[in-house]
Amino acid sequence: MLMVSQTMAITAAIRGMSGVGKSELAWQYQHQHRDSYPGGVWWLPAQSNQSLVVQVLAYLQRLQGRDWPDTQDEQQLVQWCYDQWQQSFAGNKLLILDNVEDYRTLKPYLPQQAEFRILITTQKEILSHEQRLDLKGLPPEEAEKLLVKVSESGQRLVAETDAVAELCHWLGYLPLGIELVGKYLADTSYSVGEVLAMLKARSIQAPPLQDVPDDVSYQRNIQAAFELAWEPLEPAAQTVAAFLSLFALAPMPTELITAGLPEWDVTEVRDILDRVLVKRSLLSKVADGYLLHSLMREFLKLKFAELAGGEELKTSFAIELTKIAKTIPQIVTIAKQAEVKTSIPHLEQVIDLAQYLPDGDDKIWCCTGLARFYESQILYGEAKRVLKKALVISEEQLGVNHPSTANSLNNLASLYYSMGEYPKAEPLFVRSLTIREQKLGANHPDTAVSLNNLAELYKSMGRYPEAEPLCLRSLAIKEQQLGANHP
Repeated sequence: MLMVSQTMAITAAIRGMSGVGKSELAWQYQHQHRDSYPGGVWWLPAQSNQSLVVQVLAYLQRLQGRDWPDTQDEQQLVQWCYDQWQQSFAGNKLLILDNVEDYRTLKPYLPQQAEFRILITTQKEILSHEQRLDLKGLPPEEAEKLLVKVSESGQRLVAETDAVAELCHWLGYLPLGIELVGKYLADTSYSVGEVLAMLKARSIQAPPLQDVPDDVSYQRNIQAAFELAWEPLEPAAQTVAAFLSLFALAPMPTELITAGLPEWDVTEVRDILDRVLVKRSLLSKVADGYLLHSLMREFLKLKFAELAGGEELKTSFAIELTKIAKTIPQIVTIAKQAEVKTSIPHLEQVIDLAQYLPDGDDKIWCCTGLARFYESQILYGEAKRVLKKALVISEEQLGVNHPSTANSLNNLASLYYSMGEYPKAEPLFVRSLTIREQKLGANHPDTAVSLNNLAELYKSMGRYPEAEPLCLRSLAIKEQQLGANHP
């Protein structure tokens, strides 16, 4: 499909149910055919167009010596980035977009140049039959071979041919379920028939998973396989596995996982990740750390809800991610973008955990850090979204007149100012100034910042008579607090 034409960009899709092996097939394709793409291969999780935009801009800002176009239009920026890729690296290029959910909104952000090949994995029925490979379960014989291979029980299973066939059929011939059950068989002395009976009993009792597509009709059977793999885990391994459900559905750096468990021995955590969870196919090891399957993540969310000490884990997770957000400066360099980019999806998860953070700016720091990162990518829409959320959090959890609310107002107003939306910025700057004067005092340094910001806005709007007294007040505070000769 991908090699049909040399005159236009080619798009092909691998479609199938969750657990059928779409991402694995895409990975194997790019691995085996890398020589066909001298211009490079780029793998991006792309659940949404914004996810794609963030990653494209973050990566291609590393190309030095480029003058970025003077536009805020995200489609134009992304297409410009593809142009830079094409100019920098000759030959065919492969863009793999994993787990696409809304192709219609994503389509305008895809490259159009003839050298590009685009491979999509999805559960949705997109593109034409000629452009789509529909995956179902494995052929029965292949499913049975996989079970025998993973269980390392060839001789043992010979006498249970019928039970093996029934088990594979019951699991929908899906590699995900077969691998989990095979690993369970490898670690126990149960017969296939006994394991199948266990699975059937568990599937009846299993509560439905949340946030899974409607067409995942086999979910209770797969969930029973999850339960079977979960039950033999030691309590420590269960805790670590459930903790992973707090992360986004994106690669989880090892250092981020261990930092979120500060009371744990790092060696013990890494041992659980590699020798228990990866070994039993509950977790995958990837270049940037570890990755959960989407269905496994939803299963672990259920287990986390039952976990003793879950509140403490949410707190430590939120605190550690907030520390990363605090390292993102007002001006984000290319080096800093590269340093924090793998943490960005996980910082998004902390937005809904603000109640577990201490009072004050800690509750909104993840939003602040994300906004700085997004603004450095010229993603003003995303920056606006998280700053609006920060304002809601500070108003609801701290109060409408709290100093942190003033900070949230100031940050959102500053974004509107940088976007040239002056009428939206003015009332926010005014509110921020009022709160700081009331709560911090008329001569506080933060009050001086608000005065200066509002003055700059009025100057940009041509309202110089209103700007002048604010500038003078700000100057007077700084002279009083810092000294007349302070930089």
